[in-house]
Amino acid sequence: MIYNQLLAIFIGGGLGSMARFGVTRGVLTYFKHDMPLGTFLANILAVIVLGLALGKFEPLFSEKNFWYFFVVVGFTGGFSTFSTFSFETIVLFKTGQLWYGIANIIFSVGITITLLWYLIYKSQLL
Repeated sequence: MIYNQLLAIFIGGGLGSMARFGVTRGVLTYFKHDMPLGTFLANILAVIVLGLALGKFEPLFSEKNFWYFFVVVGFTGGFSTFSTFSFETIVLFKTGQLWYGIANIIFSVGITITLLWYLIYKSQLL
């Protein structure tokens, strides 16, 4: 059983990491800005996937089966990135862009937590 879980996490995490890389590269292609918009968008999208998985499709993921480990642990874990968010925020502070750093924290943390809470607990429209 543990090998199936590890395989699901491995495959999901790899695909999530590749998706994050693609989103970040795509954003950088169209938006040249000091704010780390690629990481912000990847984290928002990862929260949407996680929220839908645990909210709208909860019966499918309520049991800790292959799909739970693939999507919830692997894919969204690889797609979102707290370490990159933290590093980019420190770089903003270090380069004297205090307000961008503060905005990055407020928007990233505030929006992702609010969005996840809404998708899991309050969204009846989906």
